Amino acid sequence: MPPSRCRTWRLGVDTRLIYSLTFACGAGLAGLAGGLYAPTMTLVPTMGATFIMEAFVTVVIGGADVFLGTAPAGAILAVVKSVMTSWQGQLFGQIGLLVAVIIVVRVLPKGISGFLLRERT
Repeated sequence: MPPSRCRTWRLGVDTRLIYSLTFACGAGLAGLAGGLYAPTMTLVPTMGATFIMEAFVTVVIGGADVFLGTAPAGAILAVVKSVMTSWQGQLFGQIGLLVAVIIVVRVLPKGISGFLLRERT
């Protein structure tokens, strides 16, 4: 049993260890993804900037619940972007993403997860 004066234990779990392991797994997966993706394109310092907007849009549309909202949001945005890109080109694919965000935020202010959780209750 941990000493009572140690503030990093919550309900018998060492929270510092959990945070450290979570960060290590996330950093390892990011490094692995970068290593696997690097041979497919030219390496430049700004190569991650193209993904930032899409990741931000996915999180905004997903809502507060990470597990329940992010996967459906990613699937919806993938369909929107691929349809618009194949129909008119890359620029219209990005515009389609932003229009989808505007529509979803206007119709579902709490995101897809807020809509799904409201339907459950």
